[in-house]
Amino acid sequence: MRTPLRNLIQNTILFRYQLPNADLEFSKSKISTEEDSCYTPANNDDFVSIIYNAVIEYAFNEYEITEHDFDILHRRALTRKLKFNEDAADEQKLKYGFYGEVILYCMLYIFYEAPPVIARGHLYQVLENGETKGYDAYHLIDNQGGVELWFGEVKFFSRFSSATTGPNGAITNLKKAITDNYLNRNLIAISERINDLATKSSVLIPVLDDIKSDPDIKISELSQKHNIKLVYPILILFDEKNDGYDKTIEDALDHMENKAEEMSFDVSVDVSLFFILIPVNGSKEIKSKVIEWIKDKKPLMS
Repeated sequence: MRTPLRNLIQNTILFRYQLPNADLEFSKSKISTEEDSCYTPANNDDFVSIIYNAVIEYAFNEYEITEHDFDILHRRALTRKLKFNEDAADEQKLKYGFYGEVILYCMLYIFYEAPPVIARGHLYQVLENGETKGYDAYHLIDNQGGVELWFGEVKFFSRFSSATTGPNGAITNLKKAITDNYLNRNLIAISERINDLATKSSVLIPVLDDIKSDPDIKISELSQKHNIKLVYPILILFDEKNDGYDKTIEDALDHMENKAEEMSFDVSVDVSLFFILIPVNGSKEIKSKVIEWIKDKKPLMS
């Protein structure tokens, strides 16, 4: 990742506190197996700059990125690596998923030290012209011989309720996302792009090789052989309320407590699940400014 972009991320996406938080008497989400984390953007312009610039890192592996062709890579990312139709109405553009996915990529890479398995742009199907299928992030940690698959989800809505328990909310989708079948299909998709991995020394390669050599292999077999764990971070970006940051977090936790059901997952791997909550100052304004910068072809950071 470009050093100026890394610095911008670290100086803009600011950690506030973990959940549970004894001082505020806040619990963690009842769904989470680990501590949740709460962050805040330092300001909207720098937050927009992260999304606008990091489209390149989100769409391409690092070895594909060279300094002299940032502008070309940015255009290729927008036209061939993610869903963005310049001719669409702005209201339609606001619904695209890449805004949040880019932030999730940046946070997992920088704050959680989980590098990407494959740039997600490699999984985009140009002819389909739809949102990229599968998990919203494909990252990885080699944990003392075990394989931690950091395959996450992100929702960037104005309302926290819509982002979590709405018809296409992150919590609504959980029982589908954390299953042997869904995990297996995502690993199959990556195995078919094994030559496009972000690093050729990935500890995931033996897993993908097994999938390719035995198309009928089960996740339970892979998990036992390779010591696989699924880490499922759920990033929720949503509008901060007028009565302040802490009250916004408190209301979000109350919503999950009251509206989300207790869950168990039909999956053969160990699962670690937690939320990353980022209240923002106007989700629509942030996305609209990204759209404006794309239209104006604002210069990229080097």
